[in-house]
Amino acid sequence: GPASLAQVAPKAVVQEFQRGTVFVPFTGRATAVSGAMYEEFMRVGSRLALGYPSGPASTSAAGAVQRFQLGSISTSPAGTFSVRGAMRIAYDNSGAHSGPLGFPIGNEVASGNGVVQHFQRGTAYVSPFSLTVTRGALHREYTSRGGPNGSLGWPVSNDVSANGGALQKFQNGTIHLYADGAVAVR
Repeated sequence: GPASLAQVAPKAVVQEFQRGTVFVPFTGRATAVSGAMYEEFMRVGSRLALGYPSGPASTSAAGAVQRFQLGSISTSPAGTFSVRGAMRIAYDNSGAHSGPLGFPIGNEVASGNGVVQHFQRGTAYVSPFSLTVTRGALHREYTSRGGPNGSLGWPVSNDVSANGGALQKFQNGTIHLYADGAVAVR
C-alpha cells in the first residue's frame, strides 16, 4: 500500500509506495519505478539526480531499461545500475544498451580528474578532454596499459576505421588495430 500521501511536485504528482513510486506528470501518463530500479533510483538521489521517468521500463532478452529525463537505469544479469549526467551522453552517443557497449556492469567511479563506467563490452569515460568509449581490441590494449591512469592517459577520441582496421587517440599516443589483428601503440 501507499507509504505516504500523494505529493504535488513541480512537474507531477508523486505517490510513494512500500516498494516503489508512481509519477503522474501534469502532461502525460502515470509511470511506476519499482523493484531494483526503484532502489537504484533512490540510491543516486531520485528526482534530483535522474529527473522524472520518461515512460515504463522496456525489456529485452538481455535485460530491462527505464529512461528518465537525466539518465537511465538498467537491470541485467550483472545487476542494476544507473547511467547519468555527462556519462549518459557518452553512452547514448555509442548506442546505449543496444549499442556495442551493452548494459552497464557497474556504476560510474571517479578516476583521477574524470569518471569511468564499465559496460558488458567496453568502458565509457568522462574527462576534461572528452566524452569517449573504448571497446574491443583497442579497449583490451588500453586497459592492459593501465587505462586513464596508465602511460596513454585519457582517450581523446572514439575509435575510427583506418586502413581496414581501427585506431583510437589518447592524450599520449594512439592505439592502432591492423587488418591482420596486430595491435601497435605509437
